[in-house]
Amino acid sequence: MALVLPDATVWLAGGNPQRGTYEQHMEIYQPAYLFTTDLNGNVVAATRPSFSGAPSSITYGNSFTVQTANPTNIASVVLVRNGSVTRAFDMDQRLIELSFTRGAGALTATAPPNGNIAPPGHYMLFLLNSSGVPSVASFVQLDSQPDFSVAATPSSQTVVQGNSTTYTVNVVPSGGFTGNVSFSVGGLPQGANGSFNPSSVTTSGSSTLTIGTLTSTAPGSYTLTITASGGTLVHTARVTLVVSVPSNFAISVAPTSATVNRGSSTTYTATITGQGGFAGTVNFSVSGLPRRTSASFSPSSVVGSGTSVLSVSANRKALTGSYPLTITATSGGLVQSVNVTLTIQ
Repeated sequence: MALVLPDATVWLAGGNPQRGTYEQHMEIYQPAYLFTTDLNGNVVAATRPSFSGAPSSITYGNSFTVQTANPTNIASVVLVRNGSVTRAFDMDQRLIELSFTRGAGALTATAPPNGNIAPPGHYMLFLLNSSGVPSVASFVQLDSQPDFSVAATPSSQTVVQGNSTTYTVNVVPSGGFTGNVSFSVGGLPQGANGSFNPSSVTTSGSSTLTIGTLTSTAPGSYTLTITASGGTLVHTARVTLVVSVPSNFAISVAPTSATVNRGSSTTYTATITGQGGFAGTVNFSVSGLPRRTSASFSPSSVVGSGTSVLSVSANRKALTGSYPLTITATSGGLVQSVNVTLTIQ
């Protein structure tokens, strides 16, 4: 097994291939990059760069500064992740080169952009000079920037005009985020209003968004944007609000005026159109019939939507003239009616 140590030496242990026979010693290997030759050709320890002021932790995509005596001689700034050695593999230890700029007695480097490049955890921070000689490392912890996410459920709600509905808004912190998160909602249709309870949460939690509508709120589908704000952090979640008309039905009759000869009959067709998911049974009746006439509906009722034919018969002794009739459709407490004219001749 082998591990790179903070002083850039390599720790070695094990290695006997015989089962049941175990190595009980280890060694520290000093790679060639730690040495150079002097003017006389002798191998001597290389002069190593040094730095100070490294932060204990850094966050993805953000910059940090270290002090070094000779920044112009620094060729690279790298992170080396601590190893996790098994008998054959080390899936963790890796080298990530960082972009940096030089300043007066200092370097400003930028941490990796995300966890796909460098997973969160502890790393050794090295400076390498133009000869490839590394400094002694300083340990830093790489972590995500304090943040939070927001989500709303369900993704869609349907509300009848004049009623209200609710969504649940959840805030989940990450990267050690702490703070107050407040809520607002946009995209509401005219006549609708939204309120949060509670109006804010601290660090994490949930809030109930209640959407109220008026009977005049236009039916349709609306995209609402829920905004969660915590300091300089702002995140949004989108949901759908469907405003529907109340469950009801409409009636229409054709023709609106009919003529019948005495001793004969005529018909009207009543059409029921369900609204807002209406699925009730609608019964028909007619009023205003003159003497010596009779009427019947076929069918006498419909479910949800449909048509019924009203037949009106006048016997031979019916009085001639024009008469207003009222055709009424009833379903529970819902009542709709239409006025038509019957002319007997």
